[in-house]
Parts: sequence; structure tokens; C-alpha cells
Amino acid sequence: MCRSRAGRARIVAPARANGAGKSTTVRMIAGVLRPQKGAIQFGRARRWPDRPATSSSVRGITLVPEGRLVLPADEVMENLQLGAHIKAAFAGRRAGRLRLLALFPRLFERRGQLAGSMSGGEQQMLAIARGLMAEPRLIILDEPSLGLMRSSPRKYSG
Repeated sequence: MCRSRAGRARIVAPARANGAGKSTTVRMIAGVLRPQKGAIQFGRARRWPDRPATSSSVRGITLVPEGRLVLPADEVMENLQLGAHIKAAFAGRRAGRLRLLALFPRLFERRGQLAGSMSGGEQQMLAIARGLMAEPRLIILDEPSLGLMRSSPRKYSG
């Protein structure tokens, strides 16, 4: 059995060895993978093993997967817009983009640039900002510092 509880506005960082199942666990929480047995509980939603991953977004869960996965041939603003795929977030996508560009000033500087021409750290910022565009109650970052320079995670952690 695996239990984890995180309070409101909390950061939880599972620290386990490579191959211990961290990515598998977060993919199950996000609804990308189904648990073989048991269920995932988030808020009042008790079970959802048979629902598609898109319903996770509706419940307020967003996964920023390992490897950034930005659309390299699209501009920064187009990548951000993709994150506002939920009806409520879509309605406020302009305000959401402005808020995130203020949070990540480097993305503002690069707003018209193709995502594929940005550095790995800039692409990671874009991937995180795109996840935040959905205004999730829970955002899951899988390997957020993968491929970044050593100083980068400390620089952006506040």
C-alpha cells in the first residue's frame, strides 16, 4: 500500500532511487496510467481507475512530464495557449498568459520565439508555465530539473 498526503499549498518531493517508481506513481495520479489494483483519491473524488487522463485535468490535476515536451515548431505564446484547455482556464487564457509571463520574465522576452530554439532551461520554464495555464489544484512536475545546469534549480526556487 502506498499513501501520501499533501496539504493545501504544500510541496511534496518523493526522493527515491532511480527505478523506484516515482514517474510511474505520478503518471497514475495524473490518470495517464491505471493502477493494477487500488485507487487514487484526490479531494472528494474517491476513485477514477476507469476514467481517461483528460478527466484528470477537469478534476484539477496537471502533469508536467519528464523531458519538457514543448512543441518545438510553435512559438512560446502558442505553447502557453495549449495549457488553457479546460473551459474555465480557456475563458481566462489572456489573463493567465500575462500572469505567467510576469512570473517567468524570460518567457516574456522569448514570447515570439520558436520553442525548439530555446535552451533546455527555458523550455522547462515554458513546460511548467503551460501546466500552470490550466489553473490546476495540483501540479505534478516529473523530473523538473532534468537536463538543467546545476545552478538553475536553485536560481528559480525562490
